[in-house]
Amino acid sequence: MRRPQEEHADLGLVEDDRTEDMRDMRRAPAATEALRRTTTQHRTEKGVMTTINPKTNPPVPDGAEADVWTDHNTRDVYIKVGCVSVATLLQCPTVTVLAEQRRDGSLGCIDVLLDVAMGRSDAGLSSGQARELAGLLIAGADRADRLAGQ
Repeated sequence: MRRPQEEHADLGLVEDDRTEDMRDMRRAPAATEALRRTTTQHRTEKGVMTTINPKTNPPVPDGAEADVWTDHNTRDVYIKVGCVSVATLLQCPTVTVLAEQRRDGSLGCIDVLLDVAMGRSDAGLSSGQARELAGLLIAGADRADRLAGQ
């Protein structure tokens, strides 16, 4: 007759319980680190209790799109301000506000980015396009100021 514990892998909590030994899995560094960051141990009258802390996922600022979380508990959030129409679509100067968001929802490193003509700094603009770009840069700066004030 099989014992109920034989249905589950051995984590080394009970001496010789005749189950498959899985203690080597505890040496997996990525899993160990992830477990350490998401659990908290508390002493109670009955012993030690482990609480699993869910990672927070704060909302992004209005109009922003979020990137994935990094190992440093930050993610980039992007707000596209606009682009200047030029003849070649892939050469449209684009203005974007980029901010670093932390797990507590706070923002740091807020920048206004100008992506010009696939990295070319010598892109020619008409006077109207230059004024349009100036307006987008001012709108981006205003948006960055509002984010900094949150």
